[in-house]
Amino acid sequence: MNKSRIKVLISTGNGRLHLIMSAKYLMKHNIDVHILTGWLPRNLDGMLIKVATFLTKHRNLAAGMKKRFMHESRSSMISCPIPEFLTQFLLLFSRKTKLITKDTAVTIGWSFFGWYSSRYINNYDIFHVRAGAGRGGAIKKAIMNNIKVVVDASIAHPSFFDRNVNSELQRNNQDPFITLESKFWKMVLEDCYSADMILVNSEFVKQTFVESGFDKNKIRVVYLGVRKDFYKLKALYEKEKVLNILFTGSFELRKGAEYILKAAQKFDQEGFAYKLTIVGSSSDAEWLLKKYPVKHIDIVGHVPQDQLKSYLSSSDVYLFPSLAEGCASSAMEAMAAGLPVIVTNESGLPVIDGRDGLKIPSMSVHHIVESIYRLDNDIKLRKILGENAANTIAEKYSWDLYAQKVTGIYKEVLKIEE
Repeated sequence: MNKSRIKVLISTGNGRLHLIMSAKYLMKHNIDVHILTGWLPRNLDGMLIKVATFLTKHRNLAAGMKKRFMHESRSSMISCPIPEFLTQFLLLFSRKTKLITKDTAVTIGWSFFGWYSSRYINNYDIFHVRAGAGRGGAIKKAIMNNIKVVVDASIAHPSFFDRNVNSELQRNNQDPFITLESKFWKMVLEDCYSADMILVNSEFVKQTFVESGFDKNKIRVVYLGVRKDFYKLKALYEKEKVLNILFTGSFELRKGAEYILKAAQKFDQEGFAYKLTIVGSSSDAEWLLKKYPVKHIDIVGHVPQDQLKSYLSSSDVYLFPSLAEGCASSAMEAMAAGLPVIVTNESGLPVIDGRDGLKIPSMSVHHIVESIYRLDNDIKLRKILGENAANTIAEKYSWDLYAQKVTGIYKEVLKIEE
């Protein structure tokens, strides 16, 4: 097959994920991209946004909606508002009445998105779909039209959660985040089984899929990019009187919040001079913060991306001991900025232990404490790890490189010779 310009339909499902940014850079690589997504409001300050914010309880809804738009090519975007409205209604109905489960609400909403979106699936070479948005006949329609299917899976296989994460959640009386018993996650896996190729965002995610029976030859790994304005923000590695430890993202049990707080309690007991800063939502960890009170913690909450840069440049160490991810974009930003990072293998990050970060076992207070002390006492190590991390991201994980690799996968699936 020889085509000068590949036509791709990207489906984000109900939400955004990374696929809007993916499309933006794929267009720069001569890919003809159209995007199927949810609601695209005409007025981000209008009454509908205010009502939706109130009903969904998403405080930053307008900012999130703004990120859905590709201002360079808005005409390439196809809005599917009805499925998203239905999904949000069903979630609200579930929350208020308990007559249906959240899992049922999401399953119905995403299946309807697939059915609704299928009317647009024609005259393309590739259907690049977020796992879960291909049901309701969407992937079936693509196959009937001889369109190759690339399914985007961005988090560890549900069986990994069942084996390694859900026992932690249940021990703390929390509902499982992902499980094989979930109707929605079964639907996600059905999309993956139907794909010509599965695209994942870390070697860790690939490993969990292969361990669960997927053919490794059907999976390609492409790490997401990091915005260039995050590169090498940190210039100085001397610390002040206390070691400034930073966590960014959603502070919750799955992200290792319990183990971070336990480590901080250990620091308090031993009189270690530190400050722990949490930048991001902590609403799901309020009970943890009460259960494990610590002395030197600053809960900042969500901040705009540009404001985040000041925290990355002024902190000494970045800590992200997640129990399971795809590949944490917040931690990739920390690496790009030049912070020495302490992460788990389950964070999905492209870190080689001792070269551009420290890798520790998950669910280990001991290893968090040991690594923090090690970095506190060694400015040279902090500088080496931070600078190497920044160089690694700048050289290997830009959005341009992401688009280049994904373009190569499209050509591989279509059997287009270079």
